[in-house]
Parts: sequence; C-alpha cells; structure tokens
Amino acid sequence: MSEETLKASTGLKVYDDEIAKLGHSIIEMRKHLCELIKKVFEASEHIASSSQELNANVEESSKGTEETSNAVSTIANRIEDQVKTVICASDIIQEM
Repeated sequence: MSEETLKASTGLKVYDDEIAKLGHSIIEMRKHLCELIKKVFEASEHIASSSQELNANVEESSKGTEETSNAVSTIANRIEDQVKTVICASDIIQEM
C-alpha cells in the first residue's frame, strides 16, 4: 500500500521511522499468517476427506476378503464331501 493511499484511506499522517516500519512488518506478518492458517485448514479438510475415502475402501476390501474366505471354505467343504464319496465308492468296489 503506498503512502498516499494509506494517508487518503485513513486520514492519518504516515511516518517512515523504525516504529512505522515495524508496524508495516507486523501487518504483513499478520496477512501471511492468515494465509498460512487458511492453507493449513484447507489441507486438514483434504486429509479428513481422504481419510474417510480410505476408510470406506478398507471396509469394502475387508468385505471382499470375507466373501472370498467364505467361498474358499465352501469349496473346501464340498471337496471334503467328494473325497468321502470317492472313498465310500472305492470301498464298495473293493467289496465286490
């Protein structure tokens, strides 16, 4: 902000000493801190959103794994039943 603009907008006399420079630096620092806080807030919102998506993906993957496990268990039980049937048939054939 130029000296003339500051003088016109505030109606105050503008000084160019160390205190004035310090004041301007504090104003700039405040501005940059506000921008930094805004960016941190936006990043935290993005992280929260990503976390929710990741959680949903993990739950979906877990359900898929459970379904696969159940299917494998069912197949194993059927194979076991077939083995028993084959053994029984083999015993009957040997008795003949």
